[in-house]
Amino acid sequence: MSSKQEIEALNALIESASERVYQSAWVVPKQYNIIGQAMALVASANSSVPVERNISRYDAERVLERALDRTALSVTNLDFRELKVLREFSDFVEAATTGRPLKVSLDYSDFLPYGHPQSTKNVSQLSAEELRERKIQWEVSNPQIQDEYRPMIASAYRAPAGTVERDYLVARLQASPAGAVPAQTLLDLINE
Repeated sequence: MSSKQEIEALNALIESASERVYQSAWVVPKQYNIIGQAMALVASANSSVPVERNISRYDAERVLERALDRTALSVTNLDFRELKVLREFSDFVEAATTGRPLKVSLDYSDFLPYGHPQSTKNVSQLSAEELRERKIQWEVSNPQIQDEYRPMIASAYRAPAGTVERDYLVARLQASPAGAVPAQTLLDLINE
């Protein structure tokens, strides 16, 4: 599917939602601008992070749709509305790919990946072990971690707290060169 077809499909999806609730709030030229900028932002973010931290097209569409719906009646100036929507959307993209907390609105936390600290996705279909494994995968996929330390960090998270294996792995990680392992990851392992 070409990018023009994708944009048209997104616009049709958003138009159908807007017709139900906010029909008068839409201006067609701005739709193309917002959607194009949002999808370009997602593509750029996805190309610079590991697969575990990629944002799915579905989640991006839902976040954009929710941001547009939230601003439909509260923001009358269309340029300001576009800016506000893109700000909320870029905040979501940053939080989803880097693990930083959502700054603008927690309304999008249900679209964050399962392992993200602020994720409020429904985890009822996951077992405790599956959820723990998703959190480990999230932590290990941190782009700040050097590749050679990823397996060691995963093993440290999987080892029970207080065991010799875990203490050894944490000590090895603490002895790693500066910048190889983020300090927050080390603190999480020590305090878990």
